[in-house]
Amino acid sequence: CRNLYLKVDSLTIIKDKFHMEVKHATLTERSGFYVRDVSASLGICPEFVDMKRMHLQTLRSDVKGDFCFLTRDYDDYSDFEEKVRLSGNFSDSRLWLADLAPFASEMRGMNRRMGFKGRIWGTEANLKGKDLVLTYGNSTRFAGDVSFKGLPNWENTFTSLEIQSLVTDANDLMTIPQYPFTSQKNLQVPREVK
Repeated sequence: CRNLYLKVDSLTIIKDKFHMEVKHATLTERSGFYVRDVSASLGICPEFVDMKRMHLQTLRSDVKGDFCFLTRDYDDYSDFEEKVRLSGNFSDSRLWLADLAPFASEMRGMNRRMGFKGRIWGTEANLKGKDLVLTYGNSTRFAGDVSFKGLPNWENTFTSLEIQSLVTDANDLMTIPQYPFTSQKNLQVPREVK
């Protein structure tokens, strides 16, 4: 982390456990990922990094909810994809998908916004989402459950969807970038769909 500015209240340290109320933080992560503001009730120890009532803002994203990294100890972070378990419960949030590029290079060039809320859990390599609501463009809305097995390798990732509802239209489909997202090409929609 570079360029960290942190304003906290109620810092408590007991042995290897820290707790604080983060009122405001700005940081630039070593990959270049910039956080304009984050606030949370933050707990840190070898077994978890827990952010209750988190509100994280980048220049284009606004994410709200509870989020936790669960580990056996700090050594698990050296094998993040397989050993660090994620747990999140998000309220209405907006994510600029290119903000994920420092952590998932496949997202580079995905200059689109997606709305989301719902629960996620599991490791990056075996990630699940429940009661998710995803929105995109002017009309696209997905409600349901998802699971990904094999991330971050998209070409070999098995995806399972349990769709409660899915609504979209041709205009939204035509704005979805083709992979690789840096190609500047969008999804080709058959004229029968238009």
